[in-house]
Amino acid sequence: MGLYELLVADGRIKRLVQSKAPMTELKAAATAVGMRTLKQDGNERVLLGPTDMHQVRAVCG
Repeated sequence: MGLYELLVADGRIKRLVQSKAPMTELKAAATAVGMRTLKQDGNERVLLGPTDMHQVRAVCG
């Protein structure tokens, strides 16, 4: 099973990347438009049952 993090870049995200904005600002903008982090995806899969926290931690650190 894979864990996934996908950022679909809208205009604001593209401008932040191009201007080399701080990662905290980029992450805030991305989550505001619905991006889920790798860890969030892993946590959901733990709750649904197909994996456990040990495996998620191995991937996400």
